[in-house]
Amino acid sequence: MNFVRSVGALILLALALGCSSPPPPTGTVSGRVKFDDADVDGGRIQFIPAEGLPVEGEIKGGQYNVPNVRTGEAKVSISWVKSTGKQRELYGPGSEKADITEEAIPTTYNTKTELKMTVNVGPNTKDFDLKKAK
Repeated sequence: MNFVRSVGALILLALALGCSSPPPPTGTVSGRVKFDDADVDGGRIQFIPAEGLPVEGEIKGGQYNVPNVRTGEAKVSISWVKSTGKQRELYGPGSEKADITEEAIPTTYNTKTELKMTVNVGPNTKDFDLKKAK
């Protein structure tokens, strides 16, 4: 009886191992991001593939480098939260103050993005020169 169980376990293990699929192909995307001719510094860029999970990275000094982006067509979302120069009291009058921030990039580049690109296996370069909505 133990022999039958052992053989059965080996068959199930072989099936499980044989059914695993290789990871999807990916690429690395790098480039520059400008908004109204100024480098974006401290922003985020996100690649949203048609299938699979989004991948994101930081934009520093106008430059970004995001590895493991799934190949194929992807939407691109760019966000840059900046301080307004104003502060508010966190817990009411006399409490600790915090900077008030707002999204500097128009929604057509993030929450309602119209940006797209095709990601290929290996290195990819894509620059984004964003403008304010007119």
